[in-house]
Amino acid sequence: LEDMRIVIGYLQKRYGSKPYLQGHCLATFSAASVASRLKSDGISGLILSSTRSTGKDGSVTDFEHGTVNVPVLLVHHRDDSCPQSPYQNLGRLKGFYQNSAPKVDIITVTGGESRMKKKQQSCQDGFHGIKGVQKDTAQAIVSWLLGQEFPALVEGAE
Repeated sequence: LEDMRIVIGYLQKRYGSKPYLQGHCLATFSAASVASRLKSDGISGLILSSTRSTGKDGSVTDFEHGTVNVPVLLVHHRDDSCPQSPYQNLGRLKGFYQNSAPKVDIITVTGGESRMKKKQQSCQDGFHGIKGVQKDTAQAIVSWLLGQEFPALVEGAE
């Protein structure tokens, strides 16, 4: 945590603004943990994609409730097959952060490329990594970061 305070302080000094923390899949634990443990001190917001919300490793909702008081963006593919980051848990994730964050937004992604030949649950699936829809998803996130209108639904080719 002290290392993260130093990195955040450096980024503030170097760029003149507070950084956003971002994590994807298992790394959502790191971003959410730092935001929670720092009580959002020194950061502008939290971006979580394919957020871990269930399973043997736990959930980002296992961190202290009510400590994240910066904007939160949840990005998730509707057909993500990872068993530890199911799309249907987004409402619970949003509710967890809405208690203290000034806003919690969701970007849902559809389409793109699946790597799976048959239906199975896996983090290796292209939908989990938003494969084939990265550019449009990144642009939606940038719009959110800049406080601009952003699409709540990013649709890639099926």
